[in-house]
This record gives sequence, C-alpha cells and structure tokens, in this order.
Amino acid sequence: MKNGKDTQIGAGTEESQKIGNIIKELRLMKKWKQADVAKMLGIPLTTYNAYELGYNRQHAELIKQLAEIYNVTTDRILGVEERQYKPNSIITVDKDNIRQVYTLTKEQFTFVQILLNTIKMMEK
Repeated sequence: MKNGKDTQIGAGTEESQKIGNIIKELRLMKKWKQADVAKMLGIPLTTYNAYELGYNRQHAELIKQLAEIYNVTTDRILGVEERQYKPNSIITVDKDNIRQVYTLTKEQFTFVQILLNTIKMMEK
C-alpha cells in the first residue's frame, strides 16, 4: 500500500471518482491539506492526490483507515446512503392526537422511543 502499486486496478472508474470526491469533501470539512492526510496514512502526497482524483482505486484497507481518520463509517466514504428505518415510523402523540411522520434511521428511532418512554414515565 505504501508505494501505491496495489491501487491501480479499476483506476479512473466512476466509482473511484465518487469516492475521491467524498474523501476530498471530508478533508476540506476538517480544513486539512492533502499532505496532512497523506502523512496520517503513511503514503506519498502524490498517491493520496491520485486517490482524491479517482486515478487510483481506493482499496478496502485505505477506506477503513480514512473512516477512522475522519471519524465516519466506511459506508459514508463509499457513498452508501444510510438505510432508513421505517417500521413504526409514524409516531402518535396521544395527548394531542397529533401524528408526525418521520423517516428515521434505526438509531434515531430507538432514541425517540426511549425519549417517549421517559416522558410517559415522568407523566405518571
């Protein structure tokens, strides 16, 4: 990995360019330079630049390392949309007979359930 030679298969594909755009966006959000990220990864700046441009295919180990550096999921780097959790996505507030429909992730839905249960317990 350090010399970039194992990254050439599939280079320049639309998928590589998509991932490159995402890692560039993440880097800019942190206000880091390409050289900063290359140093964290232990690779030459030119190799990292080629990843961002999509010239080099980003392999699994690199994606894992980038996820750790940027504190995001590998799905985020791969551009996979977070799956939405839809069962029980209609939340009924009995007190006011109001229904609000939300599309929530599983984690968000679990948080809302805990919050509503806490509120119900406080009302008793």
